[in-house]
Amino acid sequence: MTGTVLAIDVGNSRIKVGVFRCCESSESKLPEAVEIRVIECPGEVKETVESLWERHQPDCGTGIIAGSQPHRVSKVQGGWSSSRIPAPRIVDRITDVTLEVHVDEPDKAGLDRLLNAVAANAVRGASEAVIIVDSGTATTVDYISPEGAFTGGAILPGLALSARALHQYTELLPLVPVVDLRSDPPPKMPGRNTREAIHNGLYYGHVGAIRELCRQLTAACEPSQTVRIMLTGGGAPILASGFPDAERMPWLSLQGLVLSGTDSRFV
Repeated sequence: MTGTVLAIDVGNSRIKVGVFRCCESSESKLPEAVEIRVIECPGEVKETVESLWERHQPDCGTGIIAGSQPHRVSKVQGGWSSSRIPAPRIVDRITDVTLEVHVDEPDKAGLDRLLNAVAANAVRGASEAVIIVDSGTATTVDYISPEGAFTGGAILPGLALSARALHQYTELLPLVPVVDLRSDPPPKMPGRNTREAIHNGLYYGHVGAIRELCRQLTAACEPSQTVRIMLTGGGAPILASGFPDAERMPWLSLQGLVLSGTDSRFV
């Protein structure tokens, strides 16, 4: 796997666009992030993609796109009809991903969760299990078996979704932007006003839920089994202080997309 790839991950609330360098001789087993853009407005995707493509030409040879919502992927892909950039390869089916999936309905497993697992498999040790915590619109806590199979996990509302629910379904609670949770050290207990109380509930409630989910997943392993925890997603910087032993992997799904899209079956 060599060359430079432009990868686009169309999420529920954000679109991530990245240029990655792939080199078989590199010590890293994951594609190297050269430049990443995180887009909040879908209307900015075409301009961003064209800017990145032109800046990294002639090295950038192909584009890859994936997303959890097919209609949003199609909308983003539609921008290529009038673009100078070659149409991107689409990764949108479980058959596009080199991964064993051991769940009841493999076709319904979230593609972003599977791409995370592909990237985790590229760096985990032999017979090493992995727990992937991906904090986005939803937070997922998934288990990758020692054999490298995606075996499912848990899904809970993400930080921003929880904050909006508190505001929208109550009369008096204010909307607390997730950016306000970015603090080091973490929020102090007890909260001495409403906003502090919401800060504490969102942060410690989320950390506590994830810790328990990780404990439950780890308890199912053999006592001697090594389990790595990887933390990714937009909420990862907020949660990092609660998981000092977790590995920060900010672009895990994009790297899994690059690995899947540049698989020899598709090149």
